[in-house]
Amino acid sequence: MSAHTFDFDVVEIDDLMRNDDLLAKAKSLTLPNYFSGMNVLLRYWEEHRDRHIDAKAIFLMERNTWISWFGKVEKKIVGWCLITHEDDQKSFHPRDGHVGFQVFVNPDYRGKGYGTALLNKAKEVFAGYTLDVYGEDRLKREKFFGKHMRAGYVKDLTSGEF
Repeated sequence: MSAHTFDFDVVEIDDLMRNDDLLAKAKSLTLPNYFSGMNVLLRYWEEHRDRHIDAKAIFLMERNTWISWFGKVEKKIVGWCLITHEDDQKSFHPRDGHVGFQVFVNPDYRGKGYGTALLNKAKEVFAGYTLDVYGEDRLKREKFFGKHMRAGYVKDLTSGEF
């Protein structure tokens, strides 16, 4: 018998860039497209490790607690997001009251609330900021971010209305 819950780990990007294992895991949890927003930004930051990067990553870990004589607990990163105050080399350009937001959830875990949990954690960590998002698929953006856009927490950068 098992129970599934999750934990968050908020990491400064400077720390992520110094942790090769975590950086490799983050890279494995992105779209397999060289030009995806997360990949572009991670490569850019790797080239600029020598300076402070004003950004954070939030990792979501599924915690499986196996109820047994030993009470074994395992954690697995199933999704994460990038939040930046800096130009993301793709669509987000810094402006007051806004941060760039990108999210990825392992396809095996989609539709189970993990992406929403990451979005809500980002809204908590960056309270008072609007999360600026973008992506190639407008229908997917509207489906995932729609209610948050209507509430004013999230702004779609590809709408041209900013």
